[in-house]
Amino acid sequence: DAQESRGLGDVYKRQVDERTRKVLMASEPDYGQWEGALATMDMSTHEVETFRGILKDQSISAVCAGPGGAFVGGSVVNGYGTTPTRTTAQLGLFSYAKKAMAGYVDIPETKRIVDLRYWDELVLGQTAEGMLFAVDPNSLAVLWELKVAEVACRPTRIGGTMFGTDKNVIWAVNIGRTKPEKQIIVEGLDSKWRVQPTVSSDGKSALFTLRGFDLVRFDLRMPQSQPPASESSPRVGSESSPTPDGDSSSGQPSKPGLPASGL
Repeated sequence: DAQESRGLGDVYKRQVDERTRKVLMASEPDYGQWEGALATMDMSTHEVETFRGILKDQSISAVCAGPGGAFVGGSVVNGYGTTPTRTTAQLGLFSYAKKAMAGYVDIPETKRIVDLRYWDELVLGQTAEGMLFAVDPNSLAVLWELKVAEVACRPTRIGGTMFGTDKNVIWAVNIGRTKPEKQIIVEGLDSKWRVQPTVSSDGKSALFTLRGFDLVRFDLRMPQSQPPASESSPRVGSESSPTPDGDSSSGQPSKPGLPASGL
């Protein structure tokens, strides 16, 4: 009841803005209604502010914190029982100071943005159609788009590389301001996910996902002499990738056939 009275509808995503100590909540509207809401909760006072309709004719399906505000991603699907009036979802920047939107950009060929993250002075997004995109946080210009799969996933990060899965492979993309290439580093997973396919990591050198119904660990074989993962940007799929014996000093993940261990 408290959620309904604040106009949140059904909450999609939550994130904590560590700079301002605000909890950010993105939502879709209730049945038969239009336009989702962004809600912010002050972690000290528990005061909640709700801003509905900040993306025209869209639910708010993704959110991430950035300097001075929150980046929100839209979905053309509104409350159940409604018919979409837009064909393209938008990304926008909500200003904490103005308590209003500071700008928008259409994300081409996208009906729903499912994930947003602030990544080394970029806004990195993922769509329901399996596309990654990068946006300049100041100009809101779309820098690049890259098709990585047919479905969205819950990806993970090690250094400057994003890893994701489409249930059958693990892909890797080195993130920067120029359009990257997708590398396949594991094949033949045939994962039996009941929810959104997921890759997680220890933040250093190991990836975790499903092979069939089994949880497995893939070792990226990063040498101990490498800098910490937050300071390094592992490259993927090159000819100097480590062998299964780990005989390499390049610090690079291996190609398809990474050694896996069941957990």
